Amino acid sequence: MAYMLSNRARVNALTENLSAAEQDSEDALNLFPNDPSLLATRGLVLFKRQQNEEALTVLSKAIEIESHHADAHWLRHLVYKALNNIEKSDLDKELAFQNKYHVGSIS
Repeated sequence: MAYMLSNRARVNALTENLSAAEQDSEDALNLFPNDPSLLATRGLVLFKRQQNEEALTVLSKAIEIESHHADAHWLRHLVYKALNNIEKSDLDKELAFQNKYHVGSIS
């Protein structure tokens, strides 16, 4: 159930249905609050809502739990890029690729 909610949250976030995305990501995390994939989805939703500091916190937690989480590194790269922190953005981008991130999964 949590992964279904997370997947729906990602679709909603990418299609700019942000209120539904936020609700689905919260519901998923209520079921499994320390799941790095669910945290990455929450980070995506926060990023799309331009809540970049909150997104960094959530994505960093996902990476702390699973250091090789490619989606979390890619999303954190996007957040750092939006904040013009190019050095950290480039580092996370490199880590995402090292961990087999598939370009186009999330942009």
